Amino acid sequence: MLAGVPLDVSVRLTIPVVALAVAVVLASSVGQAGASRSATAPIYSLHFRRAGNQPVVGSGDEVFLLRLSGSGTDLGGTLVNTRTGKASRVPPPPACRYTVGQPELGGHELLFSCAVPWSSDFDLELYDLRSRSWRSLPVAPSIQEPCQADLSSGSCAPVGVGNHWVEIVEQCYNCGATFAFQNLTTGGVSPAPKVGRHAVLDLNSRDLTTPLCAPVVVPLGGFAVPEGEFTLLDPRRGLFVERCGSRHARLVARHPAQFSSTASDVVWGLNSQPRLLHGLRLNNMRNFEIRLPASLAVPDQLLLSGKQIYLLSENGWAWATLPREP
Repeated sequence: MLAGVPLDVSVRLTIPVVALAVAVVLASSVGQAGASRSATAPIYSLHFRRAGNQPVVGSGDEVFLLRLSGSGTDLGGTLVNTRTGKASRVPPPPACRYTVGQPELGGHELLFSCAVPWSSDFDLELYDLRSRSWRSLPVAPSIQEPCQADLSSGSCAPVGVGNHWVEIVEQCYNCGATFAFQNLTTGGVSPAPKVGRHAVLDLNSRDLTTPLCAPVVVPLGGFAVPEGEFTLLDPRRGLFVERCGSRHARLVARHPAQFSSTASDVVWGLNSQPRLLHGLRLNNMRNFEIRLPASLAVPDQLLLSGKQIYLLSENGWAWATLPREP
Protein backbone atom coordinates (compact mmCIF):
# COMPACT_ATOMS: atom_id res chain seq x y z
CA MET A 1 0.00 0.00 0.00
CA LEU A 2 1.14 3.52 -0.86
CA ALA A 3 -0.19 6.02 1.56
CA GLY A 4 -0.80 9.66 0.78
CA VAL A 5 1.87 10.37 -1.81
CA PRO A 6 2.11 14.07 -2.83
CA LEU A 7 3.45 13.87 -6.36
CA ASP A 8 4.98 17.33 -6.51
CA VAL A 9 7.33 16.84 -3.58
CA SER A 10 10.77 15.25 -3.94
CA VAL A 11 10.45 12.51 -1.34
CA ARG A 12 11.81 9.01 -1.66
CA LEU A 13 9.04 6.43 -1.53
CA THR A 14 11.08 3.26 -0.82
CA ILE A 15 10.27 2.57 -4.48
CA PRO A 16 13.24 2.90 -6.83
CA VAL A 17 13.32 4.89 -10.04
CA VAL A 18 14.58 2.87 -12.98
CA ALA A 19 14.29 2.83 -16.75
CA LEU A 20 11.31 1.95 -18.90
CA ALA A 21 11.87 -0.35 -21.84
CA VAL A 22 8.41 -0.54 -23.35
CA ALA A 23 5.73 2.04 -24.05
CA VAL A 24 2.55 2.14 -22.00
CA VAL A 25 -0.53 1.21 -24.02
CA LEU A 26 -3.55 3.21 -22.94
CA ALA A 27 -6.92 1.58 -22.52
CA SER A 28 -9.55 2.56 -25.05
CA SER A 29 -11.94 3.26 -22.20
CA VAL A 30 -9.77 6.02 -20.76
CA GLY A 31 -11.84 9.01 -19.72
CA GLN A 32 -11.12 12.67 -20.21
CA ALA A 33 -7.89 14.32 -19.10
CA GLY A 34 -7.89 14.65 -15.34
CA ALA A 35 -9.24 11.18 -14.46
CA SER A 36 -10.54 8.08 -16.19
CA ARG A 37 -14.06 7.87 -14.82
CA SER A 38 -17.49 6.79 -15.86
CA ALA A 39 -20.24 9.38 -16.34
CA THR A 40 -22.40 7.24 -14.05
CA ALA A 41 -19.86 6.85 -11.24
CA PRO A 42 -21.74 6.86 -7.91
CA ILE A 43 -21.02 9.76 -5.56
CA TYR A 44 -20.87 9.07 -1.81
CA SER A 45 -21.07 11.41 1.17
CA LEU A 46 -19.25 9.63 3.99
CA HIS A 47 -19.45 10.28 7.71
CA PHE A 48 -15.97 11.41 8.72
CA ARG A 49 -14.86 11.19 12.34
CA ARG A 50 -11.96 13.07 13.90
CA ALA A 51 -8.79 11.09 14.56
CA GLY A 52 -6.74 13.83 16.26
CA ASN A 53 -3.77 15.97 15.26
CA GLN A 54 -0.97 13.46 15.91
CA PRO A 55 0.77 11.42 13.19
CA VAL A 56 -1.12 8.55 11.57
CA VAL A 57 0.72 5.79 9.67
CA GLY A 58 -0.61 2.69 7.97
CA SER A 59 0.43 -0.59 6.38
CA GLY A 60 -1.87 -3.23 4.95
CA ASP A 61 -4.97 -3.40 7.13
CA GLU A 62 -3.28 -1.78 10.14
CA VAL A 63 -3.26 1.91 11.09
CA PHE A 64 -1.38 3.39 14.04
CA LEU A 65 -2.49 6.65 15.70
CA LEU A 66 0.25 8.23 17.82
CA ARG A 67 -0.45 9.98 21.12
CA LEU A 68 1.84 12.70 22.47
CA SER A 69 1.58 14.77 25.62
CA GLY A 70 1.62 18.56 25.50
CA SER A 71 5.38 18.51 26.18
CA GLY A 72 6.03 16.04 23.35
CA THR A 73 6.47 12.98 25.55
CA ASP A 74 5.47 9.81 23.74
CA LEU A 75 2.37 8.22 25.24
CA GLY A 76 2.13 5.27 22.87
CA GLY A 77 -0.94 5.10 20.69
CA THR A 78 -3.72 3.02 19.20
CA LEU A 79 -3.40 0.27 16.60
CA VAL A 80 -6.54 -0.23 14.49
CA ASN A 81 -7.30 -3.11 12.16
CA THR A 82 -9.30 -1.24 9.54
CA ARG A 83 -10.89 -4.39 8.12
CA THR A 84 -12.23 -5.76 11.41
CA GLY A 85 -12.48 -2.46 13.31
CA LYS A 86 -10.61 -3.94 16.28
CA ALA A 87 -8.50 -1.40 18.19
CA SER A 88 -5.75 -2.10 20.71
CA ARG A 89 -3.53 0.16 22.79
CA VAL A 90 0.22 0.23 22.10
CA PRO A 91 2.29 1.24 25.15
CA PRO A 92 5.14 3.72 24.62
CA PRO A 93 8.56 2.20 23.91
CA PRO A 94 10.07 1.56 27.35
CA ALA A 95 13.63 2.37 26.34
CA CYS A 96 13.08 5.97 25.30
CA ARG A 97 11.37 9.06 26.62
CA TYR A 98 11.31 11.22 23.49
CA THR A 99 10.77 10.05 19.96
CA VAL A 100 12.42 11.64 16.91
CA GLY A 101 10.26 12.25 13.86
CA GLN A 102 7.15 10.22 13.25
CA PRO A 103 6.79 6.44 13.62
CA GLU A 104 6.96 4.06 10.65
CA LEU A 105 4.72 1.05 10.08
CA GLY A 106 5.47 -1.77 7.65
CA GLY A 107 4.87 -5.50 7.52
CA HIS A 108 4.36 -6.61 11.13
CA GLU A 109 6.71 -3.97 12.60
CA LEU A 110 6.05 -0.56 14.16
CA LEU A 111 9.23 1.55 14.35
CA PHE A 112 10.10 4.45 16.64
CA SER A 113 13.32 6.49 16.47
CA CYS A 114 14.35 7.52 19.96
CA ALA A 115 16.72 10.31 21.03
CA VAL A 116 19.69 9.24 23.14
CA PRO A 117 20.10 11.57 26.17
CA TRP A 118 23.12 13.93 26.05
CA SER A 119 24.00 12.72 22.56
CA SER A 120 23.16 13.30 18.92
CA ASP A 121 22.76 9.55 18.44
CA PHE A 122 19.42 7.83 18.06
CA ASP A 123 18.20 4.30 18.76
CA LEU A 124 15.50 2.26 17.08
CA GLU A 125 12.62 0.68 18.98
CA LEU A 126 10.53 -1.98 17.25
CA TYR A 127 7.02 -3.11 18.23
CA ASP A 128 6.05 -6.54 16.85
CA LEU A 129 2.36 -6.50 15.90
CA ARG A 130 2.17 -10.29 16.34
CA SER A 131 3.72 -10.68 19.80
CA ARG A 132 2.67 -7.17 20.97
CA SER A 133 6.12 -6.58 22.45
CA TRP A 134 8.92 -4.00 22.13
CA ARG A 135 12.59 -4.65 21.38
CA SER A 136 15.59 -2.40 20.76
CA LEU A 137 17.73 -2.31 17.62
CA PRO A 138 21.01 -0.40 17.99
CA VAL A 139 21.81 1.65 14.91
CA ALA A 140 24.88 0.24 13.20
CA PRO A 141 28.05 2.32 13.68
CA SER A 142 28.52 2.58 9.91
CA ILE A 143 25.19 4.45 9.82
CA GLN A 144 25.34 6.27 13.14
CA GLU A 145 28.81 7.81 12.72
CA PRO A 146 28.19 9.54 9.35
CA CYS A 147 24.83 10.72 10.63
CA GLN A 148 26.42 12.20 13.74
CA ALA A 149 29.17 13.89 11.72
CA ASP A 150 26.72 15.52 9.30
CA LEU A 151 24.00 16.36 11.80
CA SER A 152 24.88 20.07 11.83
CA SER A 153 24.29 20.37 8.08
CA GLY A 154 21.37 18.03 7.56
CA SER A 155 19.27 15.26 9.06
CA CYS A 156 19.32 11.52 9.53
CA ALA A 157 16.24 9.41 10.23
CA PRO A 158 14.48 6.15 9.38
CA VAL A 159 11.99 6.51 6.54
CA GLY A 160 10.61 2.98 6.27
CA VAL A 161 10.44 -0.42 7.92
CA GLY A 162 9.36 -3.91 6.88
CA ASN A 163 9.54 -7.47 8.13
CA HIS A 164 13.29 -7.69 7.48
CA TRP A 165 14.78 -4.21 6.99
CA VAL A 166 14.71 -0.62 8.18
CA GLU A 167 15.61 2.14 5.71
CA ILE A 168 17.55 5.15 6.98
CA VAL A 169 18.18 8.31 4.98
CA GLU A 170 20.93 10.85 5.55
CA GLN A 171 20.30 14.26 3.98
CA CYS A 172 22.52 17.31 3.97
CA TYR A 173 21.91 20.78 2.59
CA ASN A 174 24.65 20.72 -0.03
CA CYS A 175 24.48 17.12 -1.22
CA GLY A 176 22.02 14.45 -2.24
CA ALA A 177 20.35 11.93 0.04
CA THR A 178 22.16 8.71 0.99
CA PHE A 179 20.15 5.60 1.86
CA ALA A 180 21.24 2.67 3.99
CA PHE A 181 19.40 -0.49 5.01
CA GLN A 182 19.85 -2.31 8.30
CA ASN A 183 18.67 -5.87 8.81
CA LEU A 184 16.28 -6.27 11.74
CA THR A 185 17.60 -9.73 12.67
CA THR A 186 21.36 -9.57 12.11
CA GLY A 187 21.92 -5.83 12.40
CA GLY A 188 23.92 -5.98 9.18
CA VAL A 189 23.97 -3.03 6.79
CA SER A 190 23.31 -3.14 3.06
CA PRO A 191 23.56 -0.42 0.41
CA ALA A 192 20.62 0.25 -1.88
CA PRO A 193 20.13 -2.78 -4.14
CA LYS A 194 20.29 -2.55 -7.92
CA VAL A 195 16.80 -3.60 -8.92
CA GLY A 196 16.78 -2.96 -12.66
CA ARG A 197 13.55 -2.52 -14.62
CA HIS A 198 11.62 -5.55 -13.41
CA ALA A 199 11.69 -5.28 -9.61
CA VAL A 200 11.12 -2.77 -6.81
CA LEU A 201 12.59 -2.19 -3.39
CA ASP A 202 10.82 -4.25 -0.71
CA LEU A 203 11.66 -3.99 3.01
CA ASN A 204 9.56 -7.11 3.63
CA SER A 205 11.86 -9.21 1.44
CA ARG A 206 15.01 -10.89 2.72
CA ASP A 207 16.95 -9.74 -0.35
CA LEU A 208 15.42 -6.22 -0.32
CA THR A 209 13.67 -6.61 -3.67
CA THR A 210 10.49 -8.08 -5.08
CA PRO A 211 9.94 -8.79 -8.79
CA LEU A 212 7.16 -7.16 -10.76
CA CYS A 213 4.82 -9.53 -12.54
CA ALA A 214 5.45 -9.74 -16.27
CA PRO A 215 5.23 -7.78 -18.46
CA VAL A 216 5.12 -4.79 -16.06
CA VAL A 217 8.23 -2.60 -15.86
CA VAL A 218 9.03 0.50 -13.80
CA PRO A 219 8.52 3.70 -15.87
CA LEU A 220 11.43 5.93 -16.77
CA GLY A 221 11.65 8.71 -14.19
CA GLY A 222 8.63 7.36 -12.30
CA PHE A 223 7.78 4.52 -9.96
CA ALA A 224 5.75 1.33 -9.66
CA VAL A 225 3.56 0.18 -6.75
CA PRO A 226 2.60 -3.54 -6.75
CA GLU A 227 -0.89 -4.15 -5.33
CA GLY A 228 -1.74 -7.85 -5.58
CA GLU A 229 -2.42 -8.76 -9.21
CA PHE A 230 -2.25 -5.08 -10.22
CA THR A 231 0.57 -2.55 -10.42
CA LEU A 232 0.20 1.21 -10.25
CA LEU A 233 2.56 3.06 -12.57
CA ASP A 234 3.51 6.73 -12.61
CA PRO A 235 5.60 7.70 -15.64
CA ARG A 236 5.32 11.42 -14.70
CA ARG A 237 2.44 12.00 -17.11
CA GLY A 238 -0.35 10.37 -15.19
CA LEU A 239 -1.22 7.48 -12.91
CA PHE A 240 -1.86 4.15 -14.66
CA VAL A 241 -2.88 0.67 -13.52
CA GLU A 242 -1.83 -2.55 -15.24
CA ARG A 243 -2.94 -6.10 -14.46
CA CYS A 244 -0.41 -8.92 -14.27
CA GLY A 245 -0.10 -10.77 -17.57
CA SER A 246 -1.51 -7.90 -19.61
CA ARG A 247 0.17 -5.19 -21.67
CA HIS A 248 -3.00 -3.13 -21.44
CA ALA A 249 -2.56 -0.19 -19.03
CA ARG A 250 -5.48 1.95 -17.94
CA LEU A 251 -5.18 5.64 -17.14
CA VAL A 252 -6.37 6.28 -13.60
CA ALA A 253 -5.73 10.04 -13.36
CA ARG A 254 -3.66 12.73 -15.00
CA HIS A 255 -1.42 14.46 -12.46
CA PRO A 256 -3.29 13.64 -9.22
CA ALA A 257 -2.46 15.87 -6.27
CA GLN A 258 -2.07 12.77 -4.08
CA PHE A 259 -3.24 9.18 -4.05
CA SER A 260 -3.33 6.07 -1.91
CA SER A 261 -3.96 2.45 -2.85
CA THR A 262 -4.60 -1.06 -1.59
CA ALA A 263 -4.96 -4.36 -3.44
CA SER A 264 -8.66 -3.59 -3.96
CA ASP A 265 -9.00 0.22 -4.34
CA VAL A 266 -7.25 3.37 -5.50
CA VAL A 267 -8.32 6.81 -4.23
CA TRP A 268 -6.91 10.12 -5.47
CA GLY A 269 -7.53 13.85 -5.33
CA LEU A 270 -7.28 16.58 -7.96
CA ASN A 271 -6.32 20.18 -7.27
CA SER A 272 -9.06 21.29 -9.65
CA GLN A 273 -11.73 19.52 -7.55
CA PRO A 274 -10.93 20.27 -3.88
CA ARG A 275 -14.27 18.97 -2.52
CA LEU A 276 -14.14 15.65 -4.36
CA LEU A 277 -12.09 12.46 -4.16
CA HIS A 278 -12.06 9.94 -7.00
CA GLY A 279 -11.88 6.19 -6.54
CA LEU A 280 -11.43 3.02 -8.60
CA ARG A 281 -12.34 -0.55 -7.65
CA LEU A 282 -9.56 -2.69 -9.05
CA ASN A 283 -11.52 -5.94 -9.20
CA ASN A 284 -14.13 -4.59 -11.62
CA MET A 285 -12.55 -1.30 -12.78
CA ARG A 286 -15.58 0.71 -11.64
CA ASN A 287 -15.17 4.31 -10.60
CA PHE A 288 -16.74 6.02 -7.62
CA GLU A 289 -16.45 9.46 -6.02
CA ILE A 290 -16.46 10.78 -2.47
CA ARG A 291 -17.83 14.24 -1.72
CA LEU A 292 -15.83 15.93 1.04
CA PRO A 293 -17.14 18.29 3.70
CA ALA A 294 -15.76 21.83 3.62
CA SER A 295 -13.53 21.12 6.64
CA LEU A 296 -11.66 18.43 4.68
CA ALA A 297 -11.37 20.18 1.33
CA VAL A 298 -8.01 19.80 -0.39
CA PRO A 299 -6.53 17.23 2.04
CA ASP A 300 -2.76 17.27 2.47
CA GLN A 301 -2.51 13.49 2.74
CA LEU A 302 -4.58 10.41 1.93
CA LEU A 303 -4.24 7.05 3.62
CA LEU A 304 -6.25 4.09 2.36
CA SER A 305 -6.24 1.02 4.60
CA GLY A 306 -8.55 -1.97 4.49
CA LYS A 307 -12.11 -0.63 4.67
CA GLN A 308 -11.21 2.85 5.91
CA ILE A 309 -9.87 6.10 4.47
CA TYR A 310 -7.91 8.67 6.49
CA LEU A 311 -7.48 12.31 5.46
CA LEU A 312 -5.14 14.96 6.84
CA SER A 313 -6.26 18.59 6.54
CA GLU A 314 -5.53 21.81 8.43
CA ASN A 315 -8.01 20.56 11.04
CA GLY A 316 -6.06 17.34 11.69
CA TRP A 317 -6.82 13.76 10.74
CA ALA A 318 -10.29 12.36 10.06
CA TRP A 319 -11.43 8.92 8.96
CA ALA A 320 -14.45 7.25 7.40
CA THR A 321 -15.54 3.78 6.28
CA LEU A 322 -15.32 3.25 2.54
CA PRO A 323 -18.56 2.59 0.65
CA ARG A 324 -19.39 -0.97 -0.30
CA GLU A 325 -19.05 -2.26 -3.84
CA PRO A 326 -20.89 0.09 -6.22
